Amino acid sequence: MPWFVLCLLLLLPLQAAQALELTTQLESQKGLVGEPLMLELKLNGTQDEVQLRLPQVPDLEILQTRPPLRSSQTTIINGTRTSFQGLVYHIQILPLKAGHFTIPPLRVLAQGKELHTQSFELWITAATSQTSPSAMRLTLQADRPRYYAGEAVTLRLTWSLLNEVTGYDLRWPFLDSSLQVEAAPPPASADLIKLGLGQFEVPFERSSLPQAGEVWTQLSRGFVVYPEQAGELLVPGARVTAQVMAGYERGLDFFGRPTRHPKTVNQFAQAAPLRLQILPLPQPAPQSFSGAVGEFAIKLVPQFNELQAGEPLSLRFEIEGQGRRQALTPPSLNAWGQALQVQPWSGGSDLPQGKAFTTEITPTTPGELTLAPLPWTFFNPKTGSYVTMSTAPLIIQVKPQQLLDQQEIQDHRQTLAPKPNPSAAARFLDPAQVPAYRPWWLLWLLLPPFCFAGVWVLLQLLRRPPPQQQNIFPQLKTAYIQAQAKVGQREEFYKLLEQLPLPQEPEWQAWGSAVRARRFHPLPPDVDLQKQDLARFQALLQNSRPSQAAP
Repeated sequence: MPWFVLCLLLLLPLQAAQALELTTQLESQKGLVGEPLMLELKLNGTQDEVQLRLPQVPDLEILQTRPPLRSSQTTIINGTRTSFQGLVYHIQILPLKAGHFTIPPLRVLAQGKELHTQSFELWITAATSQTSPSAMRLTLQADRPRYYAGEAVTLRLTWSLLNEVTGYDLRWPFLDSSLQVEAAPPPASADLIKLGLGQFEVPFERSSLPQAGEVWTQLSRGFVVYPEQAGELLVPGARVTAQVMAGYERGLDFFGRPTRHPKTVNQFAQAAPLRLQILPLPQPAPQSFSGAVGEFAIKLVPQFNELQAGEPLSLRFEIEGQGRRQALTPPSLNAWGQALQVQPWSGGSDLPQGKAFTTEITPTTPGELTLAPLPWTFFNPKTGSYVTMSTAPLIIQVKPQQLLDQQEIQDHRQTLAPKPNPSAAARFLDPAQVPAYRPWWLLWLLLPPFCFAGVWVLLQLLRRPPPQQQNIFPQLKTAYIQAQAKVGQREEFYKLLEQLPLPQEPEWQAWGSAVRARRFHPLPPDVDLQKQDLARFQALLQNSRPSQAAP
């Protein structure tokens, strides 16, 4: 049997049903408080949905980070064939406290069977702000220790450097959490530099800080997160490993001359995690509370202030301020009653610091229309209370529909009536209306000859040899005669030969390299050596044919 057929048969997936097999791989059994550890769980033998039961361990948060991945692969190592066709789960373990932990087995219910893994042992130590003194520091700070649910939590990550860094690995696991972390906008005058933060590239603000007679470089960036659930929010710490310049060390270069090489040392710094208290909003909340938390201002802007009855009027409700934009919703329209034809809110377009919504009303009764104020409530975390605001009352003048009299109707009909269209014979009687004669067919007849002529000229230009392919041997023969007169004058002799355009044959190139090297060789003048080079020059001229010069 041919070998390729045998290999093809080996690569085919197994048709028979495989037995269920559950395997796990833990990233590490040692960790720090606030630093998540990843656990990969693989279920081989089925790609159908199964039920995963995660254990509950005090001071450990164990959760599934993403839906399971369906995977199919076949591996052959040293003749041993391994197949996998199943599900891959990614589980995150977040330590909240230092100590020794035992995680019970994870259980999976698939095809009516319950599978379980082995138990896991974890040793968690408390994280310190710095683990390596020296040339850099890493800090993570929050504005205050307590926030309300839905309030903007501002975090600032700062990396301080004393010396130049040649390479680094900066990581902050909080960016991979389930919370949506946003980068706070930097000041307009900030000096920005992009840094790799895990899998993201984030602009950091760069500044200088004199301290104890030294100038530190600070790289800082603010981040905003909006926690929605009350309780304790654990922000994992950040860590950085960098190669820091630590002076120079003496050494030799390629030619054996003494020189200095930059010396680098590996430095490590870590920012301690933060524990923030998230307070629930006071209850009961007002009926007009929209869920917005922050400080806002509202206004209702009409498209115009007067219109005719039966004509639609567009209204724009704008919310601007400091808070989460996704939590902003428009107020209820029940205050305007049922006398108006009111369309539901639409839009939700973004403003620089807020949102805008639009609605449309259609008044049917002439007169003065007064739109009642619309109440809208938000929670102010600075005062810890709800704030109810109302739009200003709007007065719209509704005019009765204006009907056209008989004369306006007649004039309007005359305007819309089609104008008389003279016949073709009548139009051609007027010389001014006779269409101009344009022989377009003549252009189509002349186009092919011009195209062929252009292609012929282009081919002639391509076939013409470039200037560098011309014969250079007359110039080489002239240089040979001049070099005979300069034997004994090493500088002038080799300077003349060095400037020659040489052919591309290997013999010519090797001779040229040797000539250029001898000009700067620290040796006394050697007439015999020059004669040998001149004799080699003459032999190359006699044995070579015209060729292309080296660029």
